[in-house]
Amino acid sequence: MKKYLLLILLPLILFAEQALSSPEQDIKEIYTINSYRIWLLESAELPIVNVKIAFKGAGAAFDESGKEGTAFLLSQMLLEGAGNFESQDFKKELEKFAIELDFDVDKDNFYITLKTLEENIKRAFDLLSLALSSPIFDEESLKRVKAQVKTFITKNLEDPEYLAAIKWNENYYKSHPYGSPTYGYLDSIDDIERIDLINFKNNFLSRSNMQISAVGYIGESEITNLVEGSFRDLSKTPKKHSNIHFAPSIESAGTVRIEKDIPQSIIMFGHEGLDYHHKDFYALYVLNHILGGGGFQSRLIKEIREKRGLSYSTYTYLASLANASLFKGYVGTKNSDEALKSLIEQLEIIKNEGVTEEELIAAKNYLIGSFPLKLDSNSRLVDFISFMQLEELGIDYIEKRDSYINSVTVEDIKRVAKEIIRPENLLMIIVGKAS
Repeated sequence: MKKYLLLILLPLILFAEQALSSPEQDIKEIYTINSYRIWLLESAELPIVNVKIAFKGAGAAFDESGKEGTAFLLSQMLLEGAGNFESQDFKKELEKFAIELDFDVDKDNFYITLKTLEENIKRAFDLLSLALSSPIFDEESLKRVKAQVKTFITKNLEDPEYLAAIKWNENYYKSHPYGSPTYGYLDSIDDIERIDLINFKNNFLSRSNMQISAVGYIGESEITNLVEGSFRDLSKTPKKHSNIHFAPSIESAGTVRIEKDIPQSIIMFGHEGLDYHHKDFYALYVLNHILGGGGFQSRLIKEIREKRGLSYSTYTYLASLANASLFKGYVGTKNSDEALKSLIEQLEIIKNEGVTEEELIAAKNYLIGSFPLKLDSNSRLVDFISFMQLEELGIDYIEKRDSYINSVTVEDIKRVAKEIIRPENLLMIIVGKAS
């Protein structure tokens, strides 16, 4: 669903921001009087401030059963008027002060992103505070936004990749909350009422589960004062806690076929992986790059696409949620049976033989050399710093990351491949015509 992007900054400013390099100074960790936790990276290169706020444990997994999509619908409604500003007036006020404000949600967390010129940062926080403390949630706007969300869901269900992804979640997680789509179901959206949005906001968006990251033209005292003055109306702690636990089982393994008349079948596959704090995570990270995460240099691309011509696109990746870590992948193919056979062969080879020293060196060079490009703007920096906070990677993670990758050996990968890569445990969802 399209987000409301309420500002397009001047092209010259946007171009200049994209030219920024990775941080040259340390991230500051600030604890305010009222225990807000802020990670701040100051930059005086441009008069722009980027802020990312994450409410940990306030994502779609906490939706009430039967009202899946509540958190996402809340994220869409928080721009639909607040205080004395009706929907269009609120958006005009954001535009007037060149403020880009957005709300989003995933399975685990609720997010706010804010971007504006330094001279307007006070007004930006005032409007954000108003949206959180006094949202209108009027019935007319709610009806309109619910219709938009349902149209979005309906359109997505026609997308075979989306369909494969949600069916994979349903079959892997089963009755666990992760098995429900973040956006909800058509029926569940109908059943969400105004009071459900109010309750979710009041129950899960609190000061104690708020993590704040800021990058740009702003100092420690200013960001501290803004934060202290803006969120006092939020409850001190979440009013509800749902202890979500998940233990993957090989019972989830198998193949599910969904018939759909499309030119190319979509295969979504995966099984349990490792989280960021596991001692072998970086060995699996490098292994994944060599197997399917390295674009045209990956083994799957070379074997399935270039050698056999079975797929235009195939890749693997690692995904980590608060209560589940995954090794997952994708194949788009006209011949699902042959592609699956080739995929399993490659998984068995890397499981039994590991990787070569040459592959390891090339993977390390790419993963280390390309990393600064992921931090080449304030927007990307603030996203990554927020991610570091949420995953508790440490404030010096950016400096330490290269050493974690460099420490991986061929022997590490061979051992981890044998322990983690389990073709027999894969859950596969195939959407398309039978081969």
